[in-house]
Amino acid sequence: LKYYSDALKASPIPLSGASTFKIAYANYKSENYFKSCQLFKSLYQEQQYLKTFSEYFHIRSLWEFNPRKALDLAIKFTDNHKKHFLSDSLIIEIADQLFTNGSYSNARRFYQKAIRKKINIKNAVIYKIRAADCLYKTGNSKLAKDEYYQILKKYRKREETLELARWLQEKEKKYFRKHFFNIADVYFANREYTALRSLLEQY
Repeated sequence: LKYYSDALKASPIPLSGASTFKIAYANYKSENYFKSCQLFKSLYQEQQYLKTFSEYFHIRSLWEFNPRKALDLAIKFTDNHKKHFLSDSLIIEIADQLFTNGSYSNARRFYQKAIRKKINIKNAVIYKIRAADCLYKTGNSKLAKDEYYQILKKYRKREETLELARWLQEKEKKYFRKHFFNIADVYFANREYTALRSLLEQY
């Protein structure tokens, strides 16, 4: 990074796009996000060098110190580059940020997009739980519970489903009792035998 930075300062003429990209990426990997943000922005707006990649890393850099602004740019990026693999890599972070911001309807749209596009498919259960949570938090508890039920049945061996079962036990006691045996299967599948025994005794 020091070598590239010295070259940038010493050069009497503007560096090529390739050289600037290397310097920007070195700053990014060194967590100098403000500098990498500036350089990547210059690359895609002014030098027009590797525009899609430069725009992507500009957003990634910006996310580290101004996530709200980066979120808006990331959403635009996914709209403008729907079929690009870099776009897919932003979808979950967009969804999580929207969820954190309380924009649950929009967050659900992006979680569903991740499920539909099979992004990091081993985490599909996480995205499905979050998508259902978005319904729950916007007052659509009936639809949310319908989706929770499908998750309990399909992903009973997953630890995330066990966490969902525990949450339902605490927050939705009537629902928990109604679907007790489906939920018991989740405890059994996760080898939570002591907790399961306690639940059966209480039931």
